Amino acid sequence: MSDFQKCQGEETEWNDARLRVRNYLEALHISKPEAQERIISAVLKNAAAKHQVSPLESPTTLAINEIHILTEQWFERLLGAGERSSVSGLISWFAMDATEQWQAAFLAEELPDEFHRSLRECAVRAAPGMKVSSMVPQPFPNPLEAALNLPTNLEELAREVAPLVAKISTVVVSAFATFSGIRFR
Repeated sequence: MSDFQKCQGEETEWNDARLRVRNYLEALHISKPEAQERIISAVLKNAAAKHQVSPLESPTTLAINEIHILTEQWFERLLGAGERSSVSGLISWFAMDATEQWQAAFLAEELPDEFHRSLRECAVRAAPGMKVSSMVPQPFPNPLEAALNLPTNLEELAREVAPLVAKISTVVVSAFATFSGIRFR
């Protein structure tokens, strides 16, 4: 790594990028050093290539963007392309407790069949087949009106009672505020 650090920018910037990617992996519970090093090396290699094209871009920003891109592509490859596949993939990753059994599988090219099968079975779909519609709100029958024998419907009753409730509440709050300052001995 130090070869491309010297070519691409200051060593401290690349060390910071390395640290940020490591922290990101630890947040995903990827704590095995071998798995971390494999992923960090791939991320920093891709980030260094992009840094050659955009030398003004921070190595840390490039590295974090690169891990997001790699994660998205990996989950799309495993679960199929879809909107925000990395989000549903990461939820599935945690739901199947892959961090305990298959840490080395994260962002790996070769995956155990059991892992791949388990991930597909556990794939979380937030709202499968969700479509946007233009639904107009419709009134629904209120069962309380039929059950209660009121002289008027509930909506009108609420309008009539609300001012009375407000006045009584004001009197109670005023009385409490007035008498709470007085101490009885």
